[in-house]
Order: sequence, then C-alpha cells, then structure tokens
Amino acid sequence: MNLQNADITNGAKMLDKASRIAIIGCGGNLSIAQHAASDINRHTGKFCFAPDSVHLTALGGDDVWKPAWMQYASQHCDMILGISARADSPMVRDIDEYAFAIPTLVIAPKKINSPYIHTIALPSKTYHEFEVNALWTIYMLMEYNGVELPALPE
Repeated sequence: MNLQNADITNGAKMLDKASRIAIIGCGGNLSIAQHAASDINRHTGKFCFAPDSVHLTALGGDDVWKPAWMQYASQHCDMILGISARADSPMVRDIDEYAFAIPTLVIAPKKINSPYIHTIALPSKTYHEFEVNALWTIYMLMEYNGVELPALPE
C-alpha cells in the first residue's frame, strides 16, 4: 500500500524533529500505539511512550483515563501522535486540548477538524484494516527519515 502524499511527508518531518513522543490509542489502537512506541524507540533512539494498563488504572481509577494520561504526557513530550479509528472520538477531543502547544499528528480514517491537529487520513472499511494500515503508516514515517527496518530472515 503506497500512501505517499503531503500528509505522510508532513508527519515524517514532525517525527524527525521530535525527540520525545507520546503515542496514544484506544482499544486495538492502544496496542498499535504501544508497538509503535517500542519500534520508534528501537529504530530511532527517540524517547517514546504509550499508555500501559497499570498506568491507566492508576491514573483513571474507575473513571475515564485519557484526559489524565494526556495531562501527564503533555509534560514530557515534544510531539503527540494519536491513533483513532474515529475522527470525532472523545480521545481526539482530549488530544486537541494540548495540540495548540505541542506538535500533534493523528492517524484517523478521515481529516480531523482542528486547526492544531495534523491528520494522516487512512480511509478504511473495518477497524482491523485501519489498525494494520496505521502501524504501516508509522513505519513509513520512520523510513522517510532514513530508518532501515529489519528484513525477514531468508
């Protein structure tokens, strides 16, 4: 799948400039966020972090965890990367509260209506199609910046 376009280029440049990246997702996209944080760190040396289940329950208790995590993350990052299968999700609204001060990129099925959030739109029919393409898009951002991803053994 070739998604090379101005949004990918802009996202790659944002990733290149950042040294501390907070990555957030919900549901299946949370696992994509954790996977991406690990791989961005391993392949670029940048500090990346994503929510984990222990931290989520400590921050959120019995309440919604995303606003508390965004407040925590915003103090420690110079870029926010969101992954959301819904462009109008509550998580995107939480991200938007910090996007005016921190460069923010969200991967979503369609453009997000915010002057502060840069979007890479991945039109998708199913959640799983979106999740797989979101992870691949993050790899493309790394490759754009010169990262050579490991090849499969022969």
